[in-house]
Amino acid sequence: MQLKRELEASGRYEWMLDECCLLSQSSRDSDPEGLEYYRRFTQLNISSDVILAGLRDLTAWREKVCRARNICRPHVLRNEHLLKIIECWPQNLEQLNALGLLRRQNLKTDGAAILAVLSQAETSAKQNPPEPINLPLHIYHSATLKRLKAIGREVAKQQQIMPELLIRRRDLEKLINSKDDQGHHHLPKTLSGWRKELIGDQLLEALQTQQDARETAC
Repeated sequence: MQLKRELEASGRYEWMLDECCLLSQSSRDSDPEGLEYYRRFTQLNISSDVILAGLRDLTAWREKVCRARNICRPHVLRNEHLLKIIECWPQNLEQLNALGLLRRQNLKTDGAAILAVLSQAETSAKQNPPEPINLPLHIYHSATLKRLKAIGREVAKQQQIMPELLIRRRDLEKLINSKDDQGHHHLPKTLSGWRKELIGDQLLEALQTQQDARETAC
């Protein structure tokens, strides 16, 4: 009760409620079928929808198998092996075996399923086009990232809280990558709630000001 009174006195009780709600939401499985896992491979630059669909569907297949067998991902298919399969795109069991990635038992158990995913990738891409992978921010955005981080540090200093509690690099990357076709940016969920009023709106304003300045310069 004392903590509650202290938070209410400092005007931060609502912050705590928002944070608890956000943590509760993040603890739920927002991707039960594993269809978004492939977007974690931010080191890849894949322009082909078919290959991207193959990557998406193969990682989703692995997630499904892991849950069904209650084993971790490397025991089904390591990330590096999964990416090698996507790179080489074997057409049959002989070609898959020649890659030397799967044990004999795994090849027997999972080989046909892996090949089926690849063979169906073109159809999958047409029926359910894959979302692109957000690549790491290009050096072109480094100045923008520094500017937004500076805003975060300043607000954190004013509020006497740790900067990493207020905002993280991944939040800023998501924000910068959120630009839509109309040129508008959108706050990620991690910058909603108490963070939106405290810093989120400032970040959006800074991005809009920067964009307006560029358009004027052109």
